[in-house]
Amino acid sequence: GFLHRQTVHSAYLTLMRSFGDFSAQLGARAEHAGNRLELPVETADVGRDYFNVFPSANLNYSFGQGKRVRMSYSMRIRRPSSNVLNPINTSSDQLNVRVGNPDIEPQYTHSYTLNASWSGELGYLRATPFYRHSVNEWEQLRTVDEVGVSTTTYENLDEGDYTQESLT
Repeated sequence: GFLHRQTVHSAYLTLMRSFGDFSAQLGARAEHAGNRLELPVETADVGRDYFNVFPSANLNYSFGQGKRVRMSYSMRIRRPSSNVLNPINTSSDQLNVRVGNPDIEPQYTHSYTLNASWSGELGYLRATPFYRHSVNEWEQLRTVDEVGVSTTTYENLDEGDYTQESLT
């Protein structure tokens, strides 16, 4: 009885230019996304439209003799799936209820990466640290009411930072 329809229309623009050993690539993705939830109850259908622009940038510099540095940035989206949005109780256990939340908003992540590589007679060395900052993260929440019924749902709660250094 639950129907989730999602449509996404997007357009891309990428510009690239080299200046000797330096090159730059700038881009953007413009996107219109629509979500519609058709519910079996007599309430109005639930829906939300989004318009976003997702920028990206890549900067490369070659030092010659197998030495190169690349910096990049991109903005990404994580859309909630049908099971996260579905407000209908899908559990068969009356004491453990699971419902989605049609008001969940997408999660956005800003991603920064630095890639430095060196290759030579002895082999190849690459260092790749990155940093990601996410906003509008959604999490599963469980509450228990006064009669002991546990309800699990989703809420936009937090933002998060993630880092890692990699050396290969």
